Amino acid sequence: MRFRETLWFKKGVQDAEAAVRELDGEHGDAPIDTLPIEDRYLDDGTLQRSDTLEYGLHTGRTEGLELVHDTQHAGVDERVLIGEMKRGRRVYFAMIAGAAILGGAAFLIV
Repeated sequence: MRFRETLWFKKGVQDAEAAVRELDGEHGDAPIDTLPIEDRYLDDGTLQRSDTLEYGLHTGRTEGLELVHDTQHAGVDERVLIGEMKRGRRVYFAMIAGAAILGGAAFLIV
């Protein structure tokens, strides 16, 4: 048995419907699946062709998908982005260093 995306989508819909019934106080014949995650979405032979058509992933094409170019953000300078991301790290390191200095000073005073 192998993982099936179709089964993942189908069980998600079934679980959502069962949760709504549970909230409404109804107890249907299809309980929420309580199997461990590694066993939940294995194809056990219960999927039908109609399930594949309804819940399967279909693009309608068999060739690779076309690359979408983002022209709006094309002029972003990577160095600026990296600098912005590192700025947050510097603040945390400064706070840690300050706490270490204060802790050391408190240790020496006591």
